Parts: sequence; structure tokens; C-alpha cells
Amino acid sequence: GDLFVVPVSSQLQNVDVPLADWAAAGLNVSCGIKSQIATVESRLVLKVIGRLSTKDHVALERQLRSWLKL
Repeated sequence: GDLFVVPVSSQLQNVDVPLADWAAAGLNVSCGIKSQIATVESRLVLKVIGRLSTKDHVALERQLRSWLKL
């Protein structure tokens, strides 16, 4: 199947959703999520590098609903 993906960037001036718990998510620098949504085939994902905290997941979900006008 396909997955929705969003880019993560350490260029904080260019992000739309800063990650509050980036270290707990398994990332090595402060970063955030940009407002670009794409799909990729799940077989192309080689490994998971981290997981969003509940707080960051809620923030991303709220922003996704806004971007998608849901």
C-alpha cells in the first residue's frame, strides 16, 4: 500500500510544525515538519527512524486537518 509522508527539516525558519519532543522521537537535532504532503509505496520505506510523541502527533494532526481543509 501507499503511505502519506511529510518532510522533516532542521531549518526551523522553514517549518510549519516545530517538533517539541524531537529527541524523544529519535531525531538528533531540533527540527519540524514542512507543509508538503506526498505518497510513497510502503515497500520503499527501509526503516523507521523514530516516532512522534503524543503532543507532536496531536499538533501534526491538527495542522494536517487545516492543510487538507477537513
